[in-house]
Amino acid sequence: MDATTNDGKEELSLGKRLSRFGHRFCIKHDFFSLKKVRGKTNTIRRFYDFLAPVYDLIYPRSTSYLESARHLAQNFVQPGDRVLDLGAGTGLLTMHMLPKALSIISFDLHEKMLRQGQKKVLKEIREAKLPSAGTGFIQGNALCLPFADDTFDVVASAFMLVYLDKEQKRDALKEARRVVRKGGRVVLLTFQGEIHPRFTPMAGWRELFDEAGFETPVFDDFSEVFRTISITA
Repeated sequence: MDATTNDGKEELSLGKRLSRFGHRFCIKHDFFSLKKVRGKTNTIRRFYDFLAPVYDLIYPRSTSYLESARHLAQNFVQPGDRVLDLGAGTGLLTMHMLPKALSIISFDLHEKMLRQGQKKVLKEIREAKLPSAGTGFIQGNALCLPFADDTFDVVASAFMLVYLDKEQKRDALKEARRVVRKGGRVVLLTFQGEIHPRFTPMAGWRELFDEAGFETPVFDDFSEVFRTISITA
């Protein structure tokens, strides 16, 4: 439990101080290294394999990060949907979509991150007594999805495509279009690219969706930093 100093300020425990330091370190790494590592699959894989054991001690400190995942799940997933969580990581988005979806496949490049997510999701299923038959965890590359055409009602992805270069983003969107059913939804959770050139702006996303064979996407800047990009296939 944290103590309070004589001047009324909160004195953080060692655990919370380490968590806060880790959170700031990883946010800075993501932000300042993004342009340098974008498109370099092996570099990104090594970073997240290293980060996996402590990821959930760091990123859940960000309220806006949690709220953004909740926003996507509440507004873009319908009861009974078959969902692909693309770049699922440790399962933040999967956990929010779990109560509504008929089935969810958590798909990620990083085995250790996926393993952490699997533990959390299966625990939530047991404790909330949710059906588990439609839940799966698959490691792989978003540029070559191991699923048949028209498999999912929703392909959702949170912050994963920011690590891809332009050609990789286009190819990932093409794969998402292939595996989502006609009338299904593709929705991305990402940063507002107009805030900083490290991120893709609206015009860039429109071009990418067009090259991937989609119609015009819909943008929702629901916070000061984050946006959803959605489209019906």
